[in-house]
Amino acid sequence: PMGYREGIKLIHSFDGLQGVKVIEEGRSFEGRPLYSLENTYPCQSAFVSHAKRIIFKPTFFINCRHHANEISSTNAGFKLSYLLARRQPYRRLLKRANVVLNPMENADGMVLLEEMLRYTPTDKSHAARYNGAGREYYQEYFDPKTPFGEAKVKPSIWERWLPDICTDNHGFPSHEWDQPFSGYAPYRFRDFWIPRAFIFIYLPHLEEKKGSQVRFNAEALGNWLGKNISEDRAILELNRKHSERYWKYRGQWFEKSSRIQKGVEFLPLQKKFQRTNFSYLHPDITTIDFVSEVADEVTWGDRLKVCISAHLK
Repeated sequence: PMGYREGIKLIHSFDGLQGVKVIEEGRSFEGRPLYSLENTYPCQSAFVSHAKRIIFKPTFFINCRHHANEISSTNAGFKLSYLLARRQPYRRLLKRANVVLNPMENADGMVLLEEMLRYTPTDKSHAARYNGAGREYYQEYFDPKTPFGEAKVKPSIWERWLPDICTDNHGFPSHEWDQPFSGYAPYRFRDFWIPRAFIFIYLPHLEEKKGSQVRFNAEALGNWLGKNISEDRAILELNRKHSERYWKYRGQWFEKSSRIQKGVEFLPLQKKFQRTNFSYLHPDITTIDFVSEVADEVTWGDRLKVCISAHLK
């Protein structure tokens, strides 16, 4: 997994690249700098109107590493910024949209993860999902007096760019499953006692009535995402294996509430997360704020590369 210092070094490597702006957004609870990467089409002018940028082009905002032990989203974010800055076919996409990344939101958790992996390199290291105070800080996004600097970055970027689409890239246990009758599965994570897929996606508004505009938008994006992800045969095969196992042991008790499109599973966003989701809070600004989940707690080597590819897709 990428360490904090390695990540900071990579962030600074983007300084000076055409079309990429590195911004220090603030400091974490333990005082570490937090950065964003803004990818826009290169402009020769010394002064560019930010208002025009957000009015005349849609913006895609990608949040990475809210939970530090969900490791692959940071790598995927850096890879995407690199492609947009250095590869012409990707750079052309910036004529049509702005792409803004928060690549290492939970910097303190990343440092904790590095420490834990020294002793337990094959564990999922769930304690490192939280911030430096051991807190799940989703609700802190909307508290202007929060002491957690990492909770201020995402809402600050959102207010500055007013993105049309957001994604929050997450992960779940790759190999160390919670056992339902062992006393090991904590209440909050009982849904993850067995992986349901290699990658699956929470799409807001799938719970709405068929025919509604918000449901149509979600399904349209789901179709596009499913098509794109399914082009990777390795991901598709891993999805198939995970899904067959999951429904073999779970399906006899529960009905399916999800949609499977092109071999990728999409689920409606849980109610507890709707309270912090921009497409529910501000649907007039952000059409979809979806969540991707990849089996990367904690993985390495070739499997990590596939996890990165899944987020990148």
